Amino acid sequence: MKSSSSSRDNIRIIINEKYFITSTHNLVILNTEYHDEKIYFAIIENIFVGGTKQSSDFRLQINRRKIPLSETIPEFIIKPTDQLATIGDAIKSFECVANAGPGNAIEIIWQKNAILIDQTTGRFHIGPYNRTLEVRGITADDQGIYSCHIRIKNSDNFINASAKLIVRGVPIISTNFPLIQNVDLQENIVFTCDGTPISTNFNVTWYKNAILLTNESSKIQLIDNKLIINTIEWNDQGMYQCFLTNDVGEDTRSTWLKIKSTQKKQDFL
Repeated sequence: MKSSSSSRDNIRIIINEKYFITSTHNLVILNTEYHDEKIYFAIIENIFVGGTKQSSDFRLQINRRKIPLSETIPEFIIKPTDQLATIGDAIKSFECVANAGPGNAIEIIWQKNAILIDQTTGRFHIGPYNRTLEVRGITADDQGIYSCHIRIKNSDNFINASAKLIVRGVPIISTNFPLIQNVDLQENIVFTCDGTPISTNFNVTWYKNAILLTNESSKIQLIDNKLIINTIEWNDQGMYQCFLTNDVGEDTRSTWLKIKSTQKKQDFL
């Protein structure tokens, strides 16, 4: 699906200094004047099967009690908003639109983590009139704070707004699990299942011999990302698994808990 905007005099609207069409297909008209009083509508086209549909009419009326805009400081119309991305996403975009008095040229600068965006890598694209920033081919390193800084050209007065790009990926367990974990009887043991910094919003679950472990007794304690087994007994031997899961995927590690004691089980009965 795609859309375009038109006015009742059948002039198709294109993005320029006066008009901006957002990613959600809203029409922004900047520096409105009396001759902008028209009826506007959108045309929606199905690019897969063909056919078009026209939206309802929107009538623009200009307030005659005009409040003049500042001649030195622009005014935000659209600020960038927080974005959630998954590693491998094709594009995530930010929008930043401001208004200024007639005849005032606006300058928009984009930064990531307070550093000017470098377009030479090909992974960042700044759109017409610098109103949009696209981050392409999302990687973990793209996470950060993106900000737009706006001023009227030749002015020292900037306004700025920022938004976060949060990048999610399949959680990755960073803890090293030994193939075999040797312990003595009556010892306590703590297993930890940590995730890498990019592993966010994950759940931790523990299994013994493919059976889910729960906090049903003081023998087994599940605290945050830790599994604590108190007072090791013979029947605690087995395979222990940790699963880190989120809505993107999962990672797992396992270890075999083995009793080091050479005494036979009946010696402890």
